[in-house]
Amino acid sequence: MSQVHPLRRVVEICEEVLSRARESSRSSARVLYGHGLFAKAVQHGRSIVTLASGEHETDVGAICVLSRCVMEVQKAASYFLEVGLSKDEAHMRLHLFLLNHSTDLEKIHSRFSMSKSDFWHRMGREWSLDELAKNPVFMSLDEKHRENLSRGKSPYLHARYLGPRLLPLHIESGLYTLFSHSAHSFSLGLPEVGGGAASPAGAVNSFFLAVDSASLHLASFGLLYWRMRHRAIKQFLPHERRALEEAASPALLIKRLDEIRVRYPKW
Repeated sequence: MSQVHPLRRVVEICEEVLSRARESSRSSARVLYGHGLFAKAVQHGRSIVTLASGEHETDVGAICVLSRCVMEVQKAASYFLEVGLSKDEAHMRLHLFLLNHSTDLEKIHSRFSMSKSDFWHRMGREWSLDELAKNPVFMSLDEKHRENLSRGKSPYLHARYLGPRLLPLHIESGLYTLFSHSAHSFSLGLPEVGGGAASPAGAVNSFFLAVDSASLHLASFGLLYWRMRHRAIKQFLPHERRALEEAASPALLIKRLDEIRVRYPKW
């Protein structure tokens, strides 16, 4: 990776933000889980920088998978930590998140034949169901929808997110599909073989799109996390804010896609 690519600087700033935030208590469940999501995204970003350091042959497939993870964490956080939520809306989102968490752990423990040790997760599931049953926003949903959500299959109601998208839906979907292929047996990101090797979805293009996407989504998350915990983190230095705001713009990634279209006019 070029030393001047924004991702390296974005990761450094977000690591500093995380360090400052750790010095302050996490006073609510929303802050606690928001901190965990941000720490996860920053760690993925650092891993991409390390993999792209040039010390060894670049693992494009792993970078694509990690970029996909950063996208997913940022998308979850944009919903979970959305600014301006009513108390009831925020409470519902938290307990849908916790319900899914407990439900999935129950399933995992059951499949590992560890069900007898799962008492606390069953209690957590019942607690979240009870809280949702008292929540006026949740109870305003139609009965079939409530029953489906009560199974704990999904932690989110993304249709209720009102904030702006980072990317147009068709581009976001294309990136998801491209990066997901790198977790499959026949990855488009294989450097020497694979059906996408000589196409816009080949290893070199996948690498740069993955790094651009990680930078975009991590910078956006960094700004979101700061808005939620600005009292703990304190003010950004002017050059830190400028670096995150520039990286949180989709301009670099859109420009990259335009360049790829020009190079592959027949594809």
